Amino acid sequence: MIKGDDGRTETFPGGKDTVITDSTGQVYYIDKDGKVSGPTAVAEGGKPTPENTDGVNKNGEVTALTAEGIKVTFEKINNETQYAFDLVTYSKELTKYYKKVDGFFVPFKAVPNGLTDKILAQVTLSGSNVVADSLFFKTQNGVKIDAVKEGEHFVLTLEGAQLP
Repeated sequence: MIKGDDGRTETFPGGKDTVITDSTGQVYYIDKDGKVSGPTAVAEGGKPTPENTDGVNKNGEVTALTAEGIKVTFEKINNETQYAFDLVTYSKELTKYYKKVDGFFVPFKAVPNGLTDKILAQVTLSGSNVVADSLFFKTQNGVKIDAVKEGEHFVLTLEGAQLP
């Protein structure tokens, strides 16, 4: 149960992880056992919405690839990526589990709650509309993902508590 400053309460079902964003945009995570973590650092622009980000729905989920002049692909980092990273194998039986956006399958990445893992964001620019140094990464809840630029790519540190 969450109690707001105005005394209003809201009850959430137990047994599953939950994300809560307060009235100031701060994001908190409540795990299935009721442990609260946060607030987390919010990225520039906060949670992506149709009003502030092209190609996302009201839940911050990508529905279309709209940026021109940039392509970002995600890859495992040898000897650094520890937990599951599943790219689509194009097995007809398995592809039904993967989300597809504009003809591209979105991979799955697992990071246990309370732990971190690294992944590579390979950036390819074509044209001068986008500057790699201006890129930043965030979750669908608007939480900043730590990213270190190394050449033409970024090493992202993902936190297990950053739930979708």
